[in-house]
Order: sequence, then C-alpha cells, then structure tokens
Amino acid sequence: MSNYQELYKKYRPKDWDGLVGQTGVVRDLRKEVVSNQIPTAYLFAGKQHGCGKTSAAWIMAKAVNCENLDKETGNPCNECQTCKNIDNNNQLGVHYVSMANNGSVKDANDIIRQAQMSQPINRPVWILDESHRMSKEAAEAWLIPLESPNMKALFIFCSTEPERMIDTVKSRVQQKSFRSINALDIYKHLEKISQIENLELTEDQLKSASLEGNGSLRNALQNLEVIARDGKLAGSYKNKILSMLASRNYVKSLEVSAEMESEGQDYLQATQQLYRDFSDMLLLIAGATPSDNVGNPKSYLKFASSIGPHGILEAIKLLGDTVNTMVYNTVDNRILFEVLMFKLIEVIKKYISTNTKK
Repeated sequence: MSNYQELYKKYRPKDWDGLVGQTGVVRDLRKEVVSNQIPTAYLFAGKQHGCGKTSAAWIMAKAVNCENLDKETGNPCNECQTCKNIDNNNQLGVHYVSMANNGSVKDANDIIRQAQMSQPINRPVWILDESHRMSKEAAEAWLIPLESPNMKALFIFCSTEPERMIDTVKSRVQQKSFRSINALDIYKHLEKISQIENLELTEDQLKSASLEGNGSLRNALQNLEVIARDGKLAGSYKNKILSMLASRNYVKSLEVSAEMESEGQDYLQATQQLYRDFSDMLLLIAGATPSDNVGNPKSYLKFASSIGPHGILEAIKLLGDTVNTMVYNTVDNRILFEVLMFKLIEVIKKYISTNTKK
C-alpha cells in the first residue's frame, strides 16, 4: 500500500505561523484566540479556492480546544491528544461538513440539534464548507441558534461566494476576508518546500508553478508536483489563451479549447483567470500596479494598449457574464468557453480597428 501523500496535504498549515499570505486575517484571529473573544460564528470568505479558509478553520478548532495553547501567539501546540485527534479528523465534537451535499433545511436542523448536545470537548466546532450552497430555508434555520446566548458550539462558515449567503445570516457572524495569495508569497513557500523535499527545480520552474497557481497555494503545490515529475506543466493555458486572442484566430481558439479538454483543464477556472488577466490589463493601462500574478507586465500593457480601455471593459463584462453562466448553468462549459473566445476576438478586432484609425 502506497504511503504517498500529496504536497498540499503534507504541508497543510497546522498553526497560524504556517498560514501563507493572509497576514491581516491571521493577526485578527490570533488576537481573538489570545483574548478568548471567540464569537458564536465566523464566515471565512474568499473568492479563490486554496487560499487558506478551511485550513484556518481547522487551526481555530485546535486553538479553542488545545490543552497547551501558546497564550502569546494563539498557536495550538499540535502535541496534545486533542490537537492530534483534530489533525487526524477523529476528535468527537469537531465536525467538517460540505454544505454542497448537506444544504437542505433538514440537514441544517440536524446539525443545530447535534450542536446543542453535550460534547466531550471544551468548545465544539462545526466547519461548514461551501456554505453558499445551502438552501434559503436552511440558511434561515441558523438565525435563532446564532443569536442564542446558550450556544456553546463555534460555527465556521466557509465560502467562495459569500454574496450568495443571505444578509440575515451574515449580520450574525464575524466575517474574515481571505484574499488570493500573491505570487511572491507562493514562490517563497514553494522554494522552501522544494528544499525540504530535495526537489532540484530551477527558478523558472518555481515561477511557473507559482504564477499558474493563480493565487491558490493548493493549485501551486499541485503544479510543483507535476513539474517535479514531468519537468513542466501540461500547458500554460493562461499564455496560450492570451496569445490566441492577440492573434485573433478563430480556428486557433477551437484548437486551444480542444487541447484543454484533452488535458482535463477546467474551463471555469480558465475563464476566471482570464477575467483577472483583463482586470490587470485595465490597471496597467490606467498606470496602476497590477496583481502579482502578471507574468510579463510589458506584454500585458502592449496588448491592453492595442485594444484601449473601452475594449478591455467590454471584454471584462463578457468574461464576468460567462463566469456566472458557467457557475449556474448546465450547458457544457466547453461550448460556453468557445462562444466566449469568438466574442472576445470580435471585441478585440473592433477596438484594434478603431484605435488604428485614430
């Protein structure tokens, strides 16, 4: 039986010091642990998957129950039996539930009923992932329990789409906003792990893994494994898509889409990344500083300048609309992606032509 463990699991942070790229959130959570001012419920919100929301929830579960908590840093000891049980996901009173599969009002009532029972732990914790996937009726079931002065349990709602959660729930929780992790922080972390794992990778390979992580440490660690095994990523679709759009080649867009499907690429993730790319172009053309996920600012600026701000804004609207359709629609995302590429090419052709005539 294989003992292999993926890097993102092997290096999941076990205390606040290990949580990468979330300085503000970590500072606040440390203070609340040290001062013992933990609310009934948190909402850990962040658009990007793999940026530390559930890791922070597990750390908090240990921190409020650790037998040897560091009173200065708020770090759990990770050595007591309670910490070890939580790390192994077998501590009675600490629960992880995906609301994507348990989002009915019955599921919510079952959780609330169990949370009100006596638990063999200092502070029972319920980590409720993908909380925006709850039904409206399920969300409303939380309103009274969250206000109850006798509720001992700690509920940690985690969500990539907090705007979908009803306002009456959000007004009863403390929200912590997790941002996409910048590429430099990811790079430094990957560099450290590659040294520990004795991975002989070049600076360019580490940069590729970091940039293609698109703000997600989990994605970047998976990239690191692929590069360590194969020498490179399956394909830099971020660059391929931008290059194809710059060439305004309809046939090439279909070829790139077919390649993506053959390599199991996620069309939604690719579209979300393209949305961020065009947003960075808008910042560059306005003279502002883009995100750290921009590989080559000069090439981005050249592309953006050829289209102009109005073209960039029209492209961003198309991208945003397509992301929403992909999330909520049952239509094949490949079809939506290919239609989007044709529309973007039309926008680019229109604005390049307009800018050329000026």
